[in-house]
Amino acid sequence: MNVRVTLIALSLIANGALGAAWLSRRPAAAPAIPVAPEPTRAPESVPLMLSKEVWGRLADADDRTFVARLREQGFPPAVVRALASARIATRYAEQKRALRTKAPVPYWRGPAYSGSFSSLDAEGRAELRRINREQAEQLRALVGDEGAGAVRTWYESAFQRQNYGYLPPEKGEALRAIQNDYRELRAQVWDRAKGVMLAEDRRMQAYLDQQERADMAKVLSAEELAEYDLRSSPSATTTRSRLQNFEPTEAEYRALVKLQLAFDARFGSGDTSAEQEARRRAATPELRAQIAQALGSERYARYEVVTDGSYGGVVSLVKQLGLSGDSAFGVVQVKVETMKQADLVQQDQNLPAEERAARLSALAAAARMKLAAQLGADGLERYEAMFGPYWLPKLEQGATKGGGR
Repeated sequence: MNVRVTLIALSLIANGALGAAWLSRRPAAAPAIPVAPEPTRAPESVPLMLSKEVWGRLADADDRTFVARLREQGFPPAVVRALASARIATRYAEQKRALRTKAPVPYWRGPAYSGSFSSLDAEGRAELRRINREQAEQLRALVGDEGAGAVRTWYESAFQRQNYGYLPPEKGEALRAIQNDYRELRAQVWDRAKGVMLAEDRRMQAYLDQQERADMAKVLSAEELAEYDLRSSPSATTTRSRLQNFEPTEAEYRALVKLQLAFDARFGSGDTSAEQEARRRAATPELRAQIAQALGSERYARYEVVTDGSYGGVVSLVKQLGLSGDSAFGVVQVKVETMKQADLVQQDQNLPAEERAARLSALAAAARMKLAAQLGADGLERYEAMFGPYWLPKLEQGATKGGGR
């Protein structure tokens, strides 16, 4: 790339970054108030134009001098960071281009997702991770976290607050470095397994989990580590995902995460073996009983409905039917209560087989009547097509387990 092209690219980046930084500082719209006009002038700390000679001095400088001269010229930290990042990325552009043009994995063997690097093999993915890691390390060595907040996306800022906002900055940075290191090690295990996790792969993942935990304990106090578990651990993520329609209080959330942490510690989580998964399923009723005790009867009744696997889809269905949003709760409640009654029927070992089948069939018929009353004939037909196959026929066939949707 010749100097002229480099200068033009840097100029475009600078203008775009300056514009983004300015827009991010704009306050929300307020009522118009007549004020005396002020002369338009450029901010004293940010030049609107740089001479060709200055740009030349920037382009020819080493990284540290480049950053120092940008600061001397009055560029804000966010712009310095953006320009430094672009400069570093330019050095790796050829390596990334070579990865993209490398003989790709055939489409019929590639991953389900798509993207510039989605067809890389395990070796290519490892090389891409190395490049990205080097870029991040060089940028951090140059500017640290200066200006990072201004250029983060909304998602990145939310992630930062969620995972590290309760920690002092230096501890947050140390924790992030530990997690990045172990994320790389886990990616290597996954690549080597080629998507099929064997017992030895699971043992390696468990070992990495233990080592990561030990490294985290060296950085965080016992109280900070406990807070991490409640906010950012896999068990916390599982709990938040399950509670997205429940709207828990903070006390409820923390109580349920603690139960999930204990459950996962006993029965494993993540990529579990078939045996571990069977133990988890067998112990799930015990976890539900603990959740019911923690929430109390009224809140648990709501929890059961809004955490049912069909709830989100039913919310969409009732909206399509022009019904109120509250209708979804009543519809899913019919399923939840019906399945509870069906489980009691199944557990009664004194019932003859014919009587059991008759009672289950009657429960299915009663459920359809209740659903029709709430959804109408057309709505019931659409509900049965979308969700009915996952539980109504199972009722009639005498199988009440597994009605997740």
